[in-house]
Amino acid sequence: YFQYPYSLSHVLPIFGKGLYAPSVCGLLSATSCLTYMVLISKRLFRSRKTLQDYFTYNQYLVLLNNLLCAETIQGAAWSISFHWIRLDAVLAPSKTCLVQGILVNLGDVASSFFILSIAAHTLYASVSGHRVGVRPFIATVCGAWILAWFVSIIGPLYFGRTFITAVGGYCWINPNYTRERLALRFFWIFLTQFSSLCIYAAILISIRATMKEVKNASTLQPSGTHKKLDRVARFMAIYPLSYIILTLPISALRMWNLAHPQTPPPHKVLLASTTMLASCGWVDALLYTYSRR
Repeated sequence: YFQYPYSLSHVLPIFGKGLYAPSVCGLLSATSCLTYMVLISKRLFRSRKTLQDYFTYNQYLVLLNNLLCAETIQGAAWSISFHWIRLDAVLAPSKTCLVQGILVNLGDVASSFFILSIAAHTLYASVSGHRVGVRPFIATVCGAWILAWFVSIIGPLYFGRTFITAVGGYCWINPNYTRERLALRFFWIFLTQFSSLCIYAAILISIRATMKEVKNASTLQPSGTHKKLDRVARFMAIYPLSYIILTLPISALRMWNLAHPQTPPPHKVLLASTTMLASCGWVDALLYTYSRR
């Protein structure tokens, strides 16, 4: 195994207890997201008979299901920390460490892609009143997964076993690979955060403009389709907002760490921010429970 700090023969006391928070939240996220994935999949396959119908009339649910899949992966990655708690060590290089490092990155990046896809799809639907074409929609979903897998496995494949090491109380990209950390994970998270804010603002402006036009046109009434799309748009915008709130602390912490590479982040702040990140899945599951009606 590597020498400290790239492999830990003993977990620091604060991580021994503090790791329970992100581990429990990760397990809760993985369980709740997987449960809803099964329920949504049953609903999708029962509602339509053909593949064309599946990707035409259920696009919101398909995107949401892919988001839940990404957050299941993310939650499973954090729940691997139970293994380190049991061992009282974070050992690298090891298969468990490699798997956790890849899954942490894959879950975060894939989640950001589908959060952004939901925001963009919501904007398109609320502005145009139409659905995205089947082929572009399928290409977007497949492209998101391909890119997420690529940025998650290219590092270990190219740099070898030194790429994924112990990082505090879990495994992720070696701190020496600063540019790779930014390019393979946080660039996509920052892009999603910024783009989602812009898209959400555009959605609100679009909805208010539409309602104003309808109100001013006394002889016209908004169509049922447009009313439904506006209502769905409001609900679907919740997912990008919750994502921004839950990922902003870890993103800000890592940017601070990039600016101060010689100063490790405070352990309590790191644990709190990773716990919020590990909570993305169960929070989205709760949001779906609330908005499904």
